[in-house]
Amino acid sequence: MPVPRPRRLDVPVARSLYDRLSLDALSCTYTRRELDALEHEHPDLIVEDVGNIVAAIDHGVAIVLAYAFESDRACTDRFDALFQKLLPRDRKEYRAPTVRFRLANGSSRPMVE
Repeated sequence: MPVPRPRRLDVPVARSLYDRLSLDALSCTYTRRELDALEHEHPDLIVEDVGNIVAAIDHGVAIVLAYAFESDRACTDRFDALFQKLLPRDRKEYRAPTVRFRLANGSSRPMVE
C-alpha cells in the first residue's frame, strides 16, 4: 500500500474554485471540470473579495455566472460591485459591445447574454 507524501502543516493548501464555490454556496450546479477549466484557462473571469465569488462560465449561447457569498446580506451588498468588476473582463474576453443581464428562468441563477 503506498504511503502518502507528508505535507507541511504550516503551509496552507490552496482550495480550487470548485471547492470554494461548493463550500460557500447553498448548492453548486457546476461540475468540477467546468470550474477547473475556467480557473486554469480564464482566471481573469473570476472576481473574489473576502470569500465572495463571482465567475463567468461560457455556455455557448450565454455566459452563466457562478457565484458564492458568505451570506444573503453579503450577496445583497457585494454582488453589484463584483459584477461591475467582472463586466469589462467579460466584454473583452467575449468581444461583446453590450451585455444584457437577466435572471435565468427556473434555475434562479443569473445569466449574462
